[in-house]
Amino acid sequence: MLTIRHFGPEYRRNDPPPQCKNMYPTLIHHDNAIHVVELHFEPGGEMWEHEADHPILFMVIIGTGKVRVGGEEAEIHAGQAVHWPANTPHKAWAEASSFTAIVVEYNVSGKD
Repeated sequence: MLTIRHFGPEYRRNDPPPQCKNMYPTLIHHDNAIHVVELHFEPGGEMWEHEADHPILFMVIIGTGKVRVGGEEAEIHAGQAVHWPANTPHKAWAEASSFTAIVVEYNVSGKD
């Protein structure tokens, strides 16, 4: 069965998740194997530094932001992606301008 999922400005949460600032997500897909979320960062927006027990692919689709993975920082632009390994501290944030990313959390159940 064909299912169309929506994301973008009109579908984002209007309040940041706990421990986040000026970051607005939209859940695109969620099941036991994979989670897909749009994350929009307003200027000064940030997600807290944390670890996940599964790998994550962070893909910027609009704008420019910053990421930190295992203590290493980089600027990331639209059309670029970064892999966050499982059990490794990671963080993303916006400085003077906004940006939007699609996040794919895979092997969420921890089973191969």
